[in-house]
Amino acid sequence: MRGLVLAIESPPSLPSYYFDLLEEIESPEGSAKRVGEIIGRDLGMCAKILQLVNSAFFGLRREILDPSEAVVALGLDTIKTLVLAMHVFSVFDQSKVRTFALDNLWNHSLEVGLGARKIMAGETTDKRTIDFAALGGLLHDVGRLALADKLPELYQQVIHRALADKLPLVEAERQVLRATHAEVGGYLMGLWGFCDGIIEAVGFHHDPARSPTKSFSPLTAVHVADALLQDRDTLGGRETTPLWNQSYLDGTGISSHIETWRELCNTSQDRGSLP
Repeated sequence: MRGLVLAIESPPSLPSYYFDLLEEIESPEGSAKRVGEIIGRDLGMCAKILQLVNSAFFGLRREILDPSEAVVALGLDTIKTLVLAMHVFSVFDQSKVRTFALDNLWNHSLEVGLGARKIMAGETTDKRTIDFAALGGLLHDVGRLALADKLPELYQQVIHRALADKLPLVEAERQVLRATHAEVGGYLMGLWGFCDGIIEAVGFHHDPARSPTKSFSPLTAVHVADALLQDRDTLGGRETTPLWNQSYLDGTGISSHIETWRELCNTSQDRGSLP
């Protein structure tokens, strides 16, 4: 896996204003107005964030027209993570990713994020945890994007193996690459400074039992949402990946909620164009 990450040339650089944003967020005198002004320096990023903030992804009750309002509505930690998440999706060269349509990947990622949000909101009222589940869902397949963008020929072999042998994509990845997009994505999340909850949700979403966190968490929500929505996979057909890890869910003590979660995910189809 380390070899694969090294082969991905270098991680995308952070936006130039990000460290100013981080300094303002962590300052005792930091303000939502100032954070909003820093985000507003990059008009493209600002527009993308407002588009997502005003979508069903966050489910806010009023329209947000200014980045400072978004900071107040979502909180500093969520805004910081959202800026990073949107930047990660924007830096890869879309013209090089021929193994799948980026719009399909975005739609699937958005659906999983929405599903994870609804699952988490059904189990807790902690807004920060709910937002992290949604962001973990949005980013859960970023390893696919990184591999297909930076190692297109090798990843094309993965796609051919999966289709020819009727394998789950993660199994084809393990055979060809000796690592999966989930593991690579989690590794990259760590390099880019995301919080532990999102790193776990991305890195273990296909194999949650490997996570050191055994209780219900954003990982659980992302794992279940991805499993329930996998029939709209980015390859354009149905995957054969097992739905969910039953023993892991039994360990959380709430595996009996799976049918409720299925209903929630069935109402999470909010497709939209890539911001």
